[in-house]
Amino acid sequence: DILNAEICFIRENDHLNLLDRIKTLLPEDHWVSSDFMMNIEITSKDAGKDKAIVEYSMMNGIDINEIVVIGDSENDVEMLKYFKHSFAMKNGVKIAIDSAKYLADSNDEYGVANILNKICDNNMELIV
Repeated sequence: DILNAEICFIRENDHLNLLDRIKTLLPEDHWVSSDFMMNIEITSKDAGKDKAIVEYSMMNGIDINEIVVIGDSENDVEMLKYFKHSFAMKNGVKIAIDSAKYLADSNDEYGVANILNKICDNNMELIV
């Protein structure tokens, strides 16, 4: 079983021909995504970020409603959909933006830092 695999390419967009082919060859219990112009990521649906965070929170007594997640790529989609406080970066891929509950500033605008600063200042209501 594949839990997670990443294929990297030397030239940009070389992965495009292979991406759709891999999607048709793998069983349905895997996600195939491309987060950059030079990679393909294969992940078991049992090994998603959302599942890992939930398991960690349960082991450590953390209420999942207190968790904030931030993503920008296809491999963040399930995590962004699952959590109540999910943010997609403004410069993220469309499917990530559509899956998140909220939109954060872009990486160039220090989006992650802005969210973390507001959380640390206890001003979550200013960003949601």
